[in-house]
Amino acid sequence: MQLTAVLAGATQFLDLLGTVVGGWLLGKNAAKAAELMAENDADKILLQGKFLSARYFANYQLACCASLKSSLFDGSDTILRFDAEML
Repeated sequence: MQLTAVLAGATQFLDLLGTVVGGWLLGKNAAKAAELMAENDADKILLQGKFLSARYFANYQLACCASLKSSLFDGSDTILRFDAEML
């Protein structure tokens, strides 16, 4: 039963992990862009794009993490109620 519950949440876990890691990497990228912005020869347009990409991801993708977490921890109960014959 334990393994079945783990497998039932595998997709949600991977979705959550990918979203969080993507946000972390974009955040690191934006922090580095902030450092480079002070340099005179920096490509300001490119660096502003890094900020906007991170901001977009935070606003629209990371916002999904709460529902992914909820489905990961609370949603496996529903899928475990299915019998093989039902599928």
